[in-house]
Amino acid sequence: MSNKFYSHLLIGEFSDSVKREIEHYFLSNNLDKNIEIKWFNYKSMVLEDSKNILQEAYLFISAKKVIVLFAEKINHIVQNSLLKIFEEPPLNTIFILVVPSKTILLPTILSRLPIRKKLQTQVIKNNISVDINILNFKDLSLVNLNLFLKNIETKKLDQTESVLVLTNILNNNWNYFFNEEDLERFRIAFHLLSLNSNVQRVFLMLLLPFAEKNIK
Repeated sequence: MSNKFYSHLLIGEFSDSVKREIEHYFLSNNLDKNIEIKWFNYKSMVLEDSKNILQEAYLFISAKKVIVLFAEKINHIVQNSLLKIFEEPPLNTIFILVVPSKTILLPTILSRLPIRKKLQTQVIKNNISVDINILNFKDLSLVNLNLFLKNIETKKLDQTESVLVLTNILNNNWNYFFNEEDLERFRIAFHLLSLNSNVQRVFLMLLLPFAEKNIK
């Protein structure tokens, strides 16, 4: 399956604390037990650097792989060379692009990577975490979808929490076969949540087709 919606753009300066935050998010936040992180740190990324990144991305390993790119400057030629792989990364590969400001990036890059000012590393609230963990697309029914939506409405999630819930849904359904329509709904959902749209309606739009697929 394509996993482009796991990739993110992180706004901030390179530091040990940011590196620890990324490590904690992927290695300690129960996202996956078998994952490798590859680090690339550049003052100014050039075309030769992008070739090394592409080579690493297409290097097959059995584990899931996170490629973290720190760059203070990236020229437009380099950005264009990475655009396709950001949009359609190799199987089981996630990209985290860390830059000091989104203004250095092309609009095409910004449209491919959801923007975060920091990664959310803590579990939101225990009861939400449990509900999300048992939300499985393979046996999602209209009944448990309705319960999920009621829980979402009750908790009154803010923007950060709702994005984390959506990310957790993806993580908990890593092996589900998503078609192009499914992936487009996820893209729209991330975008709508970033605009502070009604959280319950966004999740209904996203999840109802999965539940309807399971109706015999």
